[in-house]
Amino acid sequence: FFNIKHLGLCKNICNHIFFTSHIPGNFCPKGDLIQNNVKPCNGELGIKCTICLFSLNMKSGVSNIFFRHTKKLQEILEMYNSLKLQMIFVSNWQKEQAIKNGFNADSVSVIRQALNTSNKNHLAPKLTNLKFTIGYLGRLSPEKGSVLFFKLLDKLKSNSTYRFVIAIPSNSNPADVKTLTEIRNNSNTDIEILHTINDTNKHLFFDKIDCLIIPSFFIETGPIVLLEAVFYNKIVIAPNIGGPLEFASEFLGNIFLYNWNNIDALISSIALVKSKVEEKVQVKPISFLEREKTFVDKHIEVYSKSLQP
Repeated sequence: FFNIKHLGLCKNICNHIFFTSHIPGNFCPKGDLIQNNVKPCNGELGIKCTICLFSLNMKSGVSNIFFRHTKKLQEILEMYNSLKLQMIFVSNWQKEQAIKNGFNADSVSVIRQALNTSNKNHLAPKLTNLKFTIGYLGRLSPEKGSVLFFKLLDKLKSNSTYRFVIAIPSNSNPADVKTLTEIRNNSNTDIEILHTINDTNKHLFFDKIDCLIIPSFFIETGPIVLLEAVFYNKIVIAPNIGGPLEFASEFLGNIFLYNWNNIDALISSIALVKSKVEEKVQVKPISFLEREKTFVDKHIEVYSKSLQP
């Protein structure tokens, strides 16, 4: 939860406060915006949040009632409004949820994420892998989709036409890392695990893959890794909710959507992308310099508007 006190102090000495929101937890006590763990939520706070936290586990439900987590989050959002914060969201669905929770439409803006490409390596060359190579890049954890991802590995473990390259940072869920290692050790599918990929050498990961999958369970606002894959001229397979859904309309032909949390839909999308790669269907290059310029210009526009009398 946010610490509202420092914003209150800032308001005493600053005329304007801008707050950028990029996580589902801004409108969800559970933090993932998946209602009762079975479907995406509309983000409107209320009694359903208490029911939802009980669906997670009894401890979370009781803690929510005892410590008033949902009520406190509502009070924080009300405080934001009273301080007249300018909220900057990175996706349109966040803006819609903010308005549902009482924000004035004129106090919220949407500025889609961009990449700073000045320190990126050149585009990864288009490789012709002997096997269709599926990549996963990011923290391994349940909210990032480890459950669905492990189902995918299990379903394809005997399919010799696929291979996986998985790059995970050190802050991944230890239990999930252990499960992944066990799957690799007992799988007929070629699985390569990378532990040393960082912001300076991500091109080494993208050099190895044909497509990137994003199996996220929670509702993504971005994610940045999607933009990075498009930058490196790779096809992305992502869930049909949240940020990926919005990005798909921006990057037509670069992003393929599957029904959220549906293993059969994910496998079908992978097969479709595999056929396009084998047919040598070209992915359209995207100008990220123009996107960076738009990102900067929109921030300046928001700031300038607030300075007008």
